[in-house]
Order: sequence, then structure tokens, then C-alpha cells
Amino acid sequence: MAGKSPFDLAFLAFGLPMLTGQAMMSSMWRGMTGLNDRGQPAGGQEPQWASEQRIALQLDAVTLRDFSGTTPDEPATESPSPGVIPTLVLAPYSLHNAAVADIAPGHSLMATLRDEGLARLFLVDWHSATRSMRYRTIDDCLADLNVLVDSVGTPVDLVGLCQGGWLGLIYAARFPGKVRRIVLAGAPIDLQAGSSRFSALAASVPLHVFEEFVNHEDGLVLGEDVHAFWSAHEDEAAVARQSLQIGEAGSSDDAELALDAYAAWNRSPINLPGAYYLDVVHRIFHENQLVGGSFVALGRTIDLGAVRSPVYMLAAGQDDTVAREQIFATEHLVGTPGEKIAKAIAPGNHLSLMMGQKMLREVWPKIVRWLRAPSVQTVPAKPKPAAAAPRRRNRTARER
Repeated sequence: MAGKSPFDLAFLAFGLPMLTGQAMMSSMWRGMTGLNDRGQPAGGQEPQWASEQRIALQLDAVTLRDFSGTTPDEPATESPSPGVIPTLVLAPYSLHNAAVADIAPGHSLMATLRDEGLARLFLVDWHSATRSMRYRTIDDCLADLNVLVDSVGTPVDLVGLCQGGWLGLIYAARFPGKVRRIVLAGAPIDLQAGSSRFSALAASVPLHVFEEFVNHEDGLVLGEDVHAFWSAHEDEAAVARQSLQIGEAGSSDDAELALDAYAAWNRSPINLPGAYYLDVVHRIFHENQLVGGSFVALGRTIDLGAVRSPVYMLAAGQDDTVAREQIFATEHLVGTPGEKIAKAIAPGNHLSLMMGQKMLREVWPKIVRWLRAPSVQTVPAKPKPAAAAPRRRNRTARER
């Protein structure tokens, strides 16, 4: 397992139910004793932010953070500014907190987006789950996201990171009039289009095993348990340098600060609601419902063909967490015209998409220019061969 990133560990949570014997008993014991003085699960420390930000809106399970560059004397940006499109960055609801997008100076996606000219910039920061949140599902996340979008004003641009990508794409299909453009970075969309070791692992384990695992944890997935088990197999220092894109020779004060910030973030996992975890396993990883045309979100069956917004897809060349085919398959699923679809592969691992200094310096400024362009200019897509036709049953939104 050496060389795997913490987001790999989040995917490896799908393999945690396979623990047996002493390892499982140890995990259960930590779950039973890892409670704070209010009887809530331990973990989920407040994220440490590298950039100035303000709370624009706070709900029970999520905080909307404003990175627009407000000063302490200015109110958080909640009301629309005429002519300025708000950008929402969707951090993944995974086993690590949203500071993945603002890890350290020189390694902050949020700072890069702001400095490149996104004047109204927000980050969706999911809370660590408590016992009272254990029944939350994907629908609850979508409902919260809808409140956040309405609070900043529509239409919005969505930037989905990892699993925040499929959540954003579902939202865009459910509320197509509220989303202007979409960026998907390292997002697993079509799990059958390609294979990574982690999607294969999740697909190989029966759902009832995951259910038993969640029941053992009293309805939660405890981040500390997952991290404690898998960190024994991780070379944190090597992964940190790869993810931050700091070479072995990098020993400056800035590099040391970034490495320390990474270590603090990596060792502060959050907990997930068991119902949400099982929702993702069953509907996204096992049944690939989003592609099959059977995914129901907030009472409506989702047809990705309803998404006609311009889409930018970014994959990492050395990503073994999400296969590039799993994200690039999106172009065959959405109703977006081919000339409004852009794709890029950049050197780096999964986490470097969000914190790698070279990635932030060379790739994301191009994405910001794409977002800010009055009309999207992309290379026209090549005609799609018949074999590449999507597997969804409903294609009417695009074929008409």
C-alpha cells in the first residue's frame, strides 16, 4: 500500500468490511471507545485553512465558506452581484475534510481560483457526521446543496472534486437551469467505463457485508478507524511530496510548512453517515445507476442528457484512485454539444489535482480562463463511433 494517497484510503473504506478476526475486533473497540464527553464519535476536527475565508451560510451538516477575498470588517458574500457568476467548489464528502482545497500557501486550489480572477468563490465544507446524522443520504446532500446554491444566486459554476464531481453532475441534471458550467476533476462518473483498484474492490464485496460493517459502527463510518488501519501501510512522507508536487530536494520553509499542513490534514479524518456510505456503495459503485438511467434524486429519475452546460473534465495521469475513462465517459452521457466539452490529462496523482503546486500553477489557470470566457471555445469533439454509445436507456434529451 506504500505510496497511496489519503483519498485512496477513502475509497479503501469500501474494502474495510473485509477485515476479520483481530483487525475487525480492534476496529470495533476503537469505535466503541472513541467517543467524546457528549457521547459523539471522535474525529472531525475543525479544518485548518491556509487562506482567508468567511462563513457565508451554516447548516446542520454543511458550511458554505466564502473565499472571495472579504476582509474581517466585510460581511460574507451571500447576495448576488450583478454580472458576476458565483463559483461553488464541491469538496468530496469523503473521509478527509474540505481543507484539501486550501491545504497551504502555494498549494491552495481556492487561492489559485481567486487569484486568477474568480471574484465570487465558495467552498462546500461537509461536516463530520455525528450520531444524529447517521441516516443522512445522497438526497440530503443534494437538498443542502440546493440551499447553498440559492443563497449565492443562480446560475452558478460548479467545480466538483473527486466524489464532489458526481454529486455536482447529479445536481446539474436535477436542476439544469441553476448551473451554467461544470468542472469535473478526478471524478468517478461511469464506474464501468474503466477500472481502478478501488472501484474493483467496492464492486467485489456484497452489499450485505457493507451493511454489517455500518451496523458494527452504530450507523457511522468512523474516519479514525479507517485511517488507523490503512496508515500502517502508507508512506505518508512520500505520498505528501507526490501530492504536493514537492521534489526530494524541496526543503525550503514553504515546503516544510506545506508538508506539516498535509500531515495535520491527513491525520484529522472525518466520519461519514452510514446511510450515505451505503447509498454510494449501492447506487454509484455497485449498480452504476447514474449511467444506467435509474438514479432517483429528490423524487425524480436523473437523465444526464438533461445536462447541456459546458463541461470541463480533468484527469491526473498517475491517478490509480479514479481511472481517466471513468471521468471522460461523461462526454457520452450528457447532452452538452461536443464543441462545449473540454478534456485534459495532467501529470500527477489524484490529490495533486487539488494541491499539487505544478498543477495549480499550470493547469487550473487554464480552467479559470475557460470558466470566465464569454463563450466556451473548445476543440470540436470527434464523431462518436456507434460502439461508444451510452448504456443509458434514455437519450432523448440529446438525440432530439
